[in-house]
Amino acid sequence: MKIKINEKQYVFLQKLTEKQSVHISVLSTNNDIIIEISEEDAEKIRDLASEYIDIYGFDENYELTNFGQLAENLIDILYI
Repeated sequence: MKIKINEKQYVFLQKLTEKQSVHISVLSTNNDIIIEISEEDAEKIRDLASEYIDIYGFDENYELTNFGQLAENLIDILYI
């Protein structure tokens, strides 16, 4: 699957998957980045992002943090 993400999402994706066995191919690096990943790897990333939200995604008032929002957006993008 090919997915268009922005630079912030790409940097977050790299940090989220740096210790995982996920293969991400970068096809374009203009203003938006186009990546290609398998459906299996997309599922792994969605799981990682969900875990991230559970642990780090909310502040003391249970509002989404900036990183929580990035993780949530990434999950949404990977369901398309």
